[in-house]
Amino acid sequence: MSAHNAGRGESIPPFNRKRSSTVSSLSMFKSPLPPQPLREGDSIALNIWVESSSGAAPVVLNHDCWPGVAEGDMIEVTSPGQKEHPGFLFIVQSDTSSNTTSSRQVQQQITIAKTVADAFGFLNHREVVLTKVDRTVYNADFVEITFQDQYLGRADMWRVGSTLQNQCVYVGQEISFLGSVAGTISNIYIKGDKVRSAHVIPATKTIFRSLSAKCTIFIQVCRELWDFASDGERYYEKIVHSFLPTLFSKWSNAGAKHIVTIVLMSRVFYDQTEVEYAKEGPMRVDEDGRSYKDFYK
Repeated sequence: MSAHNAGRGESIPPFNRKRSSTVSSLSMFKSPLPPQPLREGDSIALNIWVESSSGAAPVVLNHDCWPGVAEGDMIEVTSPGQKEHPGFLFIVQSDTSSNTTSSRQVQQQITIAKTVADAFGFLNHREVVLTKVDRTVYNADFVEITFQDQYLGRADMWRVGSTLQNQCVYVGQEISFLGSVAGTISNIYIKGDKVRSAHVIPATKTIFRSLSAKCTIFIQVCRELWDFASDGERYYEKIVHSFLPTLFSKWSNAGAKHIVTIVLMSRVFYDQTEVEYAKEGPMRVDEDGRSYKDFYK
């Protein structure tokens, strides 16, 4: 039977298999749907790995541990139960499968540099909460940067401020400029409130404060210094026992190392009978016709 049919040119399906159509074949190899993008407020708990080596990236997120996270998302990292916001903010970079990431970091869920962990109290191998947030809510209004033992001109300050744009910064972060540390972020303000982390935008005002400036304090020695204030203390006592100690204590707490020069100045008026005696030196006459000399020490 089979030979007779073969002689007539009829084909016999091998192994009695039914030939499938193209549509049914493609339905067996459907690709999985891509994860939905994260929405603001979506969160996840991940285990943290603290990277102590120098030069480590501030944060490295394993995208495989949070499906839907995308490059450019702003994420807030907080400890479980933390009520103070914002916590540590960062912008998601490209996937951790890049060649610049070590194999150990790829295996971790989220890797954070030790400097960041110390600033926010994150502990190694502990759980942290990651939440996608709206970056416009955490745009910084002012960022204060302190520097010491170096000179920064206006052009340098502008360049340092420009390098921070479109980045997330935190209090205590060291700012590098031209291969060296240019300063440290001391304060961040959002709508008048101090925060620990924020997003820098072109409208953010950058304030630079020197911890090693040259200061000159002028104290005028006059008759009023020996007058009594309303609290019964003389004014010169307020300078010696209140103003200067408070000022120096504030500088010390801020870690400042200013070079201070205190100048005592006074104006002495002379009667007409004394003008001849004190004629040596720069004698001057005021608008009332009185002769005087200015002394500085």
